[in-house]
Amino acid sequence: MADAEARIVGKYCLYGKIGSGGMGTVYLARFFAPGGFRRIVAIKQLHPQFAENVGFVTAFLEEARLASRIHHPNVVAPLDVVAENGEVSLVFEHVLGVSLSVLLWRADEQGESVPLRVAASIMVNVLHGLQAAHEAKGDDGEALGLVHRDVSPQNVLVGRDGSARLLDFGIAKATGRSQITDEGVVKGKRGYMAPEHLVNATSQASDVYSAAVVLWEIVAARRLFPDDSSITERLAGNAAPIPSAFAKGSASEAETTLLAAVDSITTRGLAHSIQSRFSSANEMAIALEAVGVASPREVSAWVERIARDELGERRRLVELAESSNSMLPPPPSSTTSPTAESTLAQSFARPETPEKKSRRGLLGLLAVLVLLGAGALLVVVRHAPEAAMTSPPPALAVTQAAQGEGAPSAVNSAGSAISAADLTGDAGLAAAASAKAHASAAHPPQKRSGAPCKPYVIDKDGRTQFNEACLR
Repeated sequence: MADAEARIVGKYCLYGKIGSGGMGTVYLARFFAPGGFRRIVAIKQLHPQFAENVGFVTAFLEEARLASRIHHPNVVAPLDVVAENGEVSLVFEHVLGVSLSVLLWRADEQGESVPLRVAASIMVNVLHGLQAAHEAKGDDGEALGLVHRDVSPQNVLVGRDGSARLLDFGIAKATGRSQITDEGVVKGKRGYMAPEHLVNATSQASDVYSAAVVLWEIVAARRLFPDDSSITERLAGNAAPIPSAFAKGSASEAETTLLAAVDSITTRGLAHSIQSRFSSANEMAIALEAVGVASPREVSAWVERIARDELGERRRLVELAESSNSMLPPPPSSTTSPTAESTLAQSFARPETPEKKSRRGLLGLLAVLVLLGAGALLVVVRHAPEAAMTSPPPALAVTQAAQGEGAPSAVNSAGSAISAADLTGDAGLAAAASAKAHASAAHPPQKRSGAPCKPYVIDKDGRTQFNEACLR
């Protein structure tokens, strides 16, 4: 791609597509900053048909919110969020690697099986990343109760450095998630779902089951649950066959011992009863480590050989981006989409707890009482009846003060209600508009003096920043 063809998004220059999913497309990009600082990144951009849908935008941003709470080398980390020109993008660290699904396809195409120690190493990395996600905490220090819900070969990235990373938290479930899941809607790939996940009752043990399905498929070199016919079997608790029954070729005595150990680990991970599975992703990882895992160097050499073409194409794209002379143009005065901008603000606003609301209400009432006392004292001292006549009645003063101090504005209340609901499609947008219009009619917003305040501005580096002047 020539420099003239490169597309600018915020302070990033996009050079080419490197992946695509149900909600967005992933591009290789380069970050530009003052002083000549440059960095290659990956940008996941929401598909255009979803960018104006509040529900999709909220879910997309939730991926960044949740993934940003996980700090582990086996999880692809988000770096930034960009919302402009009606587009929403998530910026991630770039990993020179290939998805596990591509590696399995390439190995089968070449008539090879994945070496057992390489398979164990990849899955140990995935399980460590999964454990980090399960233990992630929020700003308040409390556990998020995160469940990935989409552990599959497509969401495992195996790097040229020999390390595997978990990615795509787009449908993850967490306590206190800002978007409420549709009632009765089961999210994820059915071929990797635990029995309880099939009836929408997920837990962290469901992720362990999904990881066991992935391990089974690496060893057996085939799908475990290729179609919906297996759903009845899983719900009934029928045991899956052991993966070694499908392993290719003859195995040495050492490999036979490894296969037997992997069979045992996989069978336990696929147990119908949650209590019979590994108690955590970490426990399953420890069991696999005891079997024996390949070093990062061995994994790297295998990935380089199996996915030579894919890695070569990615290298060429990285070299093009690094040698590019493209420079970012000066940012326009305002480029952020109103829908993306408002959803961005709502999605990343910390929800107010009942304790905070109660404390704020008490402080507001105390302030009202202090103001009333000061007003009464002023009237007595000055003996000014006319001042008393121009003052609002005490009941009205309390009401006005409570509305201004203790309760959020109607517009904000409507906005919070809308962001907390699962608004998807035309019906969701209509509901959001109706709620906002009703709140505005009941409590007309006060007019600000002077020019209207823009809640977001573009700084000199091209970043979208909150305008602190709007708080005054």
